[in-house]
Amino acid sequence: MIILGLYFGHNAAACVLKDGEVLINWELERFTRIKHDFGFSQEFIDKTLEHCGLTMNDVDHIACNNPGTITRWIEQHMPERKLNFEVPSAKTLEYKKFDRGYIVNHHLAHAASTYYTSPFDTATIFTWDGGGDSENSSVSQGVGNKIEQYKPDARKNLAAYWSSITINNYRMKRVHAWDPGSGAGKVMGLASYGNANENLIEKIERTLSEAPRHEYYDPRARAYNNCEDLSDTKTSNSQNVAASLQSLTTRTLLTEIKNIYTGNQNLCYAGGLALNCIANREIIKQTKFEKLHVPPFPNDTGLAIGCALYIWHHVLDNPKKTSYFSPYTGPDYNVGQPDIERVGNLLADNKVICYYEGRSESGPRALGHRSILCNPGIDGIRDRLNYKVKMREWYRPYAPIIPEENAKEMLLDYNEWSPYMQTSAIVKHEYDEALSGVTQVDGSTRAQILKHDHNETLYNIIQQSKLPALLNTSFNYQEPIVETPEQAKATFDRMKDVDVLVIGDKIYER
Repeated sequence: MIILGLYFGHNAAACVLKDGEVLINWELERFTRIKHDFGFSQEFIDKTLEHCGLTMNDVDHIACNNPGTITRWIEQHMPERKLNFEVPSAKTLEYKKFDRGYIVNHHLAHAASTYYTSPFDTATIFTWDGGGDSENSSVSQGVGNKIEQYKPDARKNLAAYWSSITINNYRMKRVHAWDPGSGAGKVMGLASYGNANENLIEKIERTLSEAPRHEYYDPRARAYNNCEDLSDTKTSNSQNVAASLQSLTTRTLLTEIKNIYTGNQNLCYAGGLALNCIANREIIKQTKFEKLHVPPFPNDTGLAIGCALYIWHHVLDNPKKTSYFSPYTGPDYNVGQPDIERVGNLLADNKVICYYEGRSESGPRALGHRSILCNPGIDGIRDRLNYKVKMREWYRPYAPIIPEENAKEMLLDYNEWSPYMQTSAIVKHEYDEALSGVTQVDGSTRAQILKHDHNETLYNIIQQSKLPALLNTSFNYQEPIVETPEQAKATFDRMKDVDVLVIGDKIYER
C-alpha cells in the first residue's frame, strides 16, 4: 500500500510510505533551493514519486493538511474521484476521509510525527507552535498504534513572541511572505551571552501581547517595547532581552509540561517550539518525565510524514514500531561508501571537511550526512567557520556529534536519547579545550548522541579519527542544506576556507 503525505504551508514537505516504510521524506526547499519554501508544487510531487519509482497511479491514499489546495489538485488531476467532505476543524474533527484520501488536523499531524517515530509503546504527547487549524497546541496519549484523548488547545503563543521579536527588534527579515521569522534559532544562541531579569520578562510579555502597529519594521508582526532596535547584538541590552525571552520560554514550557503529567514517564514533543533545545533539556531535569522524544522534524517539516503515519497506524490500524527512526530519508543519489580510514585520518589532521554521504536528513538540522565536520578543539575554529566559511553572525554556536560511550564522560545534564540534536547539555570543565568549538559561553552545547547502529559509517569515522567528538554544522552557504552531489560541489567551491570535500567514495582536497 502506498500513502502519499503532503504539506503545502511554510516548510512544505512530501512523504511516501510503502506498507508503513518510509520511501522518502523531504522538504520543498531542498528541491527549489528557497529556504523554508511554501505552497503547492506539481513538479515537487512528481519528483518525490519519481525518486521512489512511482507515479500517481500507484498511490492508494493521500494524507495531507491543506484541504483547499489538495481539493483543487485532485479535481484537476483525478476528476474521476468524488470530493464531498468537510474541512476538519481543531474544534470539531481530528481527521476526515474523502474517497481515497484524508485531511489530518495540524496538531494531530504533529502528534503523529513524534509518537510514531518514538521508541515508546506508550507516551504522553504534547505539541506547541505558532498555530495551525485555529489552535496552537495539543495534548494526547499514545497507546500502541493509536493516538487517544486528543485535545487541541490555545496556549500562550510563545512561538509568536519569538518570530515577532526576531523580525521587528533584531531586524531579521522574513525569507518570504509566509515565513514567520527565521531568526529564533539565532536569538536562542545569543541568549547564552545575556542575563535574564524579571523586568525584561514582564516587558516582553506585556508589549508582545499588544496589537501590531503599522509603523513597525515589519507591520505584519508584533514588536517588543515599541519596536526597539536590538540588532546590535554586541550590546548587553540586546543579549539580556534574548536571555529573558529564553528564560520566559523555559519556565512557561516547564509549567505546561508539569500540568500534563499523568503518570506515564515517556513524553513525545513536537511543534515549532520543540526546536528550543535549551528549554527541552530542562524537561527531564525538572519534571517527572524520565524519557523525552523530539523527532528530527518537530516543526512543520514533519507535517507531511505526520499525516501519512497517522493514516497508516491509527486509521488503517497497523502496528507501531519501537525501533530507532532513521532521519536519513531523502533521495538516494548512489554516491558510494566513504573511505572511513582516510576520512578519519583527515579529521585527525585537523582538516575541515564538507561531508556528503548517503541520503539527506529529514528536518532542519544536519545530522552527519550533509555536514561540515572537523575537530572541535581546533584553535579559533568557531570564528573561522562563522566569518570565513558560513558568513554568519559572530555569536552563532556549533554542535558536536558525540559517540554514546563518550557522552557520560564529557557532559552533564544531558538527555541520553538525543539522536537528532534536539536537547542541550553542559560540557564538563575538563573538556572545555577539547570541545571549545562547540561550547557556548555559558558552558552549554547541543549534542547529537550517536549510537553505532544509528550511523555506522560516521561512528567508525569518529573512532578512526581518535577524536572524542566532531564539530558538526550544516553543509550550506546562505542557502538550504545541499541536496544533490552537484550542489555539494558548487557550495564547496564557494567555501574557500574549507580543506576537503567528501562525496561518498570520492575525496577532493584543495
